[in-house]
Amino acid sequence: MDNFLRKEVYFSGSVQGVGFRYKSCDIASKFCITGTVENLKDGRVKLVVEGSLFEVQGFLFELRQRMIQNITNDVCEDHSYKGEFSNFKILS
Repeated sequence: MDNFLRKEVYFSGSVQGVGFRYKSCDIASKFCITGTVENLKDGRVKLVVEGSLFEVQGFLFELRQRMIQNITNDVCEDHSYKGEFSNFKILS
């Protein structure tokens, strides 16, 4: 699909135990995106998001703004759109 993409973002900092995943889902509900968010064993949070460039950028901007006090770093990887998700959800 034209202008549809997938991003994998790894957030570091105080991102576990502060409602990061739940806030991600709340923000995601305002955008036409799909994907997952999960805690990693190394203390980071991994977020996978798919959608149009405009929607994905808007979602990530709002998430970063709302959680800025908890994020010390994030690494964003661009990938090809796969269309594998039907919604945005928290993984274990």
